[in-house]
Parts: sequence; structure tokens; C-alpha cells
Amino acid sequence: MSRNPFEIQQWDNHDHYPPKQPYKAPPKADQKPATIYTLFPNIDRWGIGYDSVFNTLKELSQHKPSFPPYNLTKSGDGYTITMALAGFKKEEVEVFVKDRVLTVRSDIDDRNDIPEEGKYGEVIHHGIAQRNFTTTFAIAEYIEVKSAKLEDGLLTIKLELELPEEKKPKQIEIS
Repeated sequence: MSRNPFEIQQWDNHDHYPPKQPYKAPPKADQKPATIYTLFPNIDRWGIGYDSVFNTLKELSQHKPSFPPYNLTKSGDGYTITMALAGFKKEEVEVFVKDRVLTVRSDIDDRNDIPEEGKYGEVIHHGIAQRNFTTTFAIAEYIEVKSAKLEDGLLTIKLELELPEEKKPKQIEIS
């Protein structure tokens, strides 16, 4: 006789632990990825004048590229994006900022269609992808892109927060 794993079992006061039951995870519902509009369906009613921010977030949430892989790190007021771009030349990669959106893209000929008999011999496994890509990041108002460098197959983009003097905290002298 099989028992229902979610059934509550009685145990007496002499036992210190409830009876052991095999763990079964509850069934998962079919979940869709969360977007700004699924989390906050009426967000455009709350923020007047933020239309460009909402449009940027909506646009960025539409595509979730998995290529190329990247890391995003923060240190103090600076950020670093490191993208794995094995086999790409710096002439084939473009980095630009427009309307507070940082875009990294490459528009190269598809190199995944390599012949079976290449200059190195017969291809047994082709695992290094080199294809067109576009990756975008929304950046805050005072974040500035300081540099972009492609070295050893890694594109490193340095960003830094640069607040204007009028936005920085200031000490008020008490008289």
C-alpha cells in the first residue's frame, strides 16, 4: 500500500522527530520569465515622464541572448563587463552607447559553416561558435563607459559612475 507523501502523519510525544518520509517536490506550474510588465503591470501609471526608461526596459526584456557569455562585476563606483569572444578580432566587434543603452555587437560572416576537410584536417567536433550577436545593457544616467579592450579572447568594458558636483553630497558648515 503506497502512502500519500503529503499526508500528515501522527506521532506521539515520545518521539523527538516526525516519521521519515521521502521528499517529493510539489508539481511545478508552467512559469514564464518575469518582465517589468509582469511584475508591475501598471508601472506606466505610476511614473510620469519615465516613458523612455520603461521603453528601454521593455526593449531589453524582449531578448535574452545566451551568446556571447559575459560576467558583470562591481567594484566601488565602477563596473566591469567581461565578454568571452574567442576568435573575434577587434575590427569585428563594435561597442557603442546611445540613449543610455550600451550595445556590443558583431556583424561577421557566419563561420560555423566550416568545411568538413579544413586547413587543419577533418573536423570531428565544432564547439566554438562565431556568429553575429548583439548584446545590450541599460546604463544609468551618470554611468560613463571609460574603455573597451579585446585581449586574449576577452572583451573588457570598464564603466564608472561620474556624478556631477551638484549631485554629490556636500558638508554644510554649521555657524
